[in-house]
Amino acid sequence: MSISKKKIIALLEESQVGFSTAKSEEAIKTKVSEEGYDEARLDELLELNKRLSQKLQDFENRSAEQLKATDKLKGAFKKEMREYSTSRKIARKTFTGENFRGLRSELGIDQKIKTDIEGFIEQATQFYNASGKSQESFKLKKTLTSRLSNNKIAERITALETLKVLNQDQENAKGKANVSREERDAAYMDLRMDWENFKITCRNIFSDNQEYLKILKIKPIKERAAKKTPVTPGPSPSETNKSTPGPVNEKPTPTTPDKIS
Repeated sequence: MSISKKKIIALLEESQVGFSTAKSEEAIKTKVSEEGYDEARLDELLELNKRLSQKLQDFENRSAEQLKATDKLKGAFKKEMREYSTSRKIARKTFTGENFRGLRSELGIDQKIKTDIEGFIEQATQFYNASGKSQESFKLKKTLTSRLSNNKIAERITALETLKVLNQDQENAKGKANVSREERDAAYMDLRMDWENFKITCRNIFSDNQEYLKILKIKPIKERAAKKTPVTPGPSPSETNKSTPGPVNEKPTPTTPDKIS
């Protein structure tokens, strides 16, 4: 699962303040240095912060390139789909019946229109190539003749080749964006681990002087409320003063009913 930009920016800001402050404030610098965070180590951590910032920017750039490539592809695809659908619709209405079954098969117009780009390019290319070989048949309809002249067919086939290139460009841009995201997320995890370790160290060092934690922008760990030991209640006074009950008859003694006169 990808890491949100909001979380990355929050980590960049927090760790930048913490590492920079630890390096510049002498009182803090002395204490953290004793725990292995000397100036050289803090410089390494600031470099990690810088690296993540760069990876974030790289991903933003790659994502913008992918979006641009996708929009360009969608626009071209929509146009070619409209051109093909119109010519195909006219052809289906024109070439009906058994006499034109073979031509319809060559044109591929008895099949449903494919909606994936690669399938569409293949289907439309078949239609235009077959149209170029069937000019005599298309003279049956003036509209088709004007839409599918040799020059028009050449234009459409060229446009489909361009669409194929745009599709590949979009896939390449998508692949680069995915790689960039993985690199960004890996840099985030590296910095996050070091930042968490640094916070733990600082909380231990400055547990008795939390003013330094505020300067470092590190939240102190709140002490958990002490758990109350459950008390087992004793018998109530009323229960203590109760007398021991005597035996209880399991069956009530039947009474003799009065005679009815």
